[in-house]
Amino acid sequence: MSEDKTVTITKKQFEALMSRLESVESGRTIKKPQRVRDHIAYLRTLEGKLIIKYGTAEEKFNKNTTKWELKLPVYQVGESEPVVVDYMSFLNDANQVQVKIIKQVAVERVESAGLFPKRDIKTDNILPGDEIELEVRYVDYEVDVEILEGEQKGTVLTVSTTALNA
Repeated sequence: MSEDKTVTITKKQFEALMSRLESVESGRTIKKPQRVRDHIAYLRTLEGKLIIKYGTAEEKFNKNTTKWELKLPVYQVGESEPVVVDYMSFLNDANQVQVKIIKQVAVERVESAGLFPKRDIKTDNILPGDEIELEVRYVDYEVDVEILEGEQKGTVLTVSTTALNA
């Protein structure tokens, strides 16, 4: 005993069913997309050393050439002080190595933005007495990567996400 019932589906669902039916009738198999398991990125190098972090670019006036120059501090593996490079020539230099991303971790950083007077929430008036410290919270991401090519192939190190694909 069968019951005839009407089922309502959207046009998009109908088209998907018809496409699947056509592929089954023609003998094709439907493959599910594979999940990406290998994440590949690039790290730049400077004079053979890997760059693990970038500073903030600064524009400086060169008195000898009477032109403005953009300088970028870069931090290399094993160095505590940054190396300052000319930004444009650094960007045009194609020294980079391929790395595999192993894992990514969020690291919270808290900085003080100074002291501010307390305020009454209802009236927005400044209250006499103590000041409170304003804390600014940042989230930086650090990535563990394995170097896939070059002299340091196989080396695993931790870098800032800003250093990847720069």
